[in-house]
Amino acid sequence: MSSYQLFDQSISFPDSAERFFDMQYHAWNAISAASNDFDAWYEKCGNILTVLKGYKEKACELIIQYANRPLFNELASYEIYDLSEDSYDKKCLAFSKSLEALAVIREKYEDILAEQAAEEEYRAERKENLGRVFGGGFGVGGALKGMAAAGAMNAISGVGHDIVNVIGNASSALVAASSKSALYNSADTRTMMREGIKADILNCFNAHMELLNNRITSHIVSVFDADKAEALFENAKKVADKQKHLLIESFKNCPWNEELFEFVFIHYKTERKNIWNISKRFHIDLSKTAEETFAASYTEKARTSEEESQIVKKDILAQMRELGISSSATIKAIELDGLNRILRDYDSVADENRGPIFEAFDNYDADRSNKSEAVYKNGVWELAQKYDVKFSSEEADAILAKYYIESAQNVEAEALKARVKMTAIMEILGISQSFTLDKLENDCLERICNNYQNADEQMCNRIIKYIREFEALQKNKEPFLQKVQAQI
Repeated sequence: MSSYQLFDQSISFPDSAERFFDMQYHAWNAISAASNDFDAWYEKCGNILTVLKGYKEKACELIIQYANRPLFNELASYEIYDLSEDSYDKKCLAFSKSLEALAVIREKYEDILAEQAAEEEYRAERKENLGRVFGGGFGVGGALKGMAAAGAMNAISGVGHDIVNVIGNASSALVAASSKSALYNSADTRTMMREGIKADILNCFNAHMELLNNRITSHIVSVFDADKAEALFENAKKVADKQKHLLIESFKNCPWNEELFEFVFIHYKTERKNIWNISKRFHIDLSKTAEETFAASYTEKARTSEEESQIVKKDILAQMRELGISSSATIKAIELDGLNRILRDYDSVADENRGPIFEAFDNYDADRSNKSEAVYKNGVWELAQKYDVKFSSEEADAILAKYYIESAQNVEAEALKARVKMTAIMEILGISQSFTLDKLENDCLERICNNYQNADEQMCNRIIKYIREFEALQKNKEPFLQKVQAQI
C-alpha cells in the first residue's frame, strides 16, 4: 500500500484499488494504440469497399493484439495455469460492438448501392463483393458472444464518456452520406468503426478483471468515484475556506484527474513537490503546467530588468532542482534576454571598442547553447569560432554589408579599408565567396576602368596593369581585363 502526501495529509489506497488503476491505465494505452493503428489502416484502404472487406479481420487483429493476447499472457504471473487459450477466449474475448458497427456501415453501403444502381447491377455487385465481405464470423476460438453483464462497460472509467452510445450517435449522423466516397470520407464512419473496436477491447479488460477476481478474492477492486470527484473538485474551486479539504477528497475519489493536479500545482506552490511526485505514480505529465507557471513568473518587469530577471531565474532553478526538471524554456528566455541586453549596443560600437561587450558576454551566467544562439541571432562574427556558430552565405553577406557603407562605396581609400575588414571576417567565418565582396571589388574595378572606351592603346595597357595589380578575386578581374583588351 503506497502513501501519498498532500496538504500535510497522508493518503493511501488499498492494494486492490492500486491494481485497478494499473489495469485501467493499461486499458487506456491499449485503446489509444489500437485507435492509432486503426486510423492508419483506414487511411490506407482508400475506399469504403476495401474497408468493409478488411474490417472484421483488422478488428479481430487489434482486439487480440492490444487486449486479448497480452492479458492472457499475464495469467502465469498470477500462477493461473489451468486455462487454455481457447478457454480464456470464451470467457474474455468478444467482438459484438465491432460487428454492430460493421452491420450499420454495411446497411448504409447497401442503401447507397440500391439508390445509385439499377436493380440487376445492384444484385450483381452485391453477389460479387458483399458475400465475401460479410460472410462468416471472426473465427477466433469460436468466441462470439454478447456484451458482458450490464454495467461492465463502465467498470473502467476515463476512456471516453458513454463509449457504448457512440455507435448509436454516429449511426444517426450517417444519414447524410449519399455516395460510397461520402460514406468513406465521413468522420462518423471511421468513428463508429473505431469505437466498436475500442468497446470490445474495453470489454476484454473488464472480463479479464472479473476472471482474476473469481480466482483471487478481491484482487482488483475500485474504490473510486469519478463523478463524485468531479463534483468535489468543482466545489473546491468555489469554496475557498474548504478548498484544501475538498481537493483532498476529490483526489481520494479520482487520483488520476489531471485537471486537479494542474490546479494544485498552479495555486499551491508549497505543494508542487508533493503533487509532482504523485503525478508520476498516476502517469500524469505536469511538465507543461510547470513550464507555464515558470513563464507566468517571468513578468514584464523581470523582462526589462536584469536584477529582477535574476531573482526569477534563481527561483525557477530552485524549483527545477526540487522537481528534477533538467531544462526550461523560461530559463532559456531569461538567459537569451540577458545576453541580448549585453549585445544591444554591439552594432553601434566601433569594432575596436567592443572588448568590454565581449567580456561581459563571456562572463554572463548562461548555458553555452544559449550564448551560441545569441551570437548567431545578433551576427556577432567575432565570437563565431569561440561558440561554434556557423553563418550561411546569405547571413554572412548581411554581416559584411554593414561594412560597405556609403563612404566605402564612393571613396577608393575607404573601399580598400572595407575590403581588408571583409576578407578578415570571411576568414574567421570560414567562407571564400561573398556577394558583398564581389560588389565592392566590381565597384572598384569600374572606377579603375572609368572611360576606358575613349582610351588609346597606351592608356588601355596602363588600365590593364592597374587591374592586374589590384587586390581582388581573379573571377572579378577577368571580365574587366577582357573588355579593356577588346578596346585595344
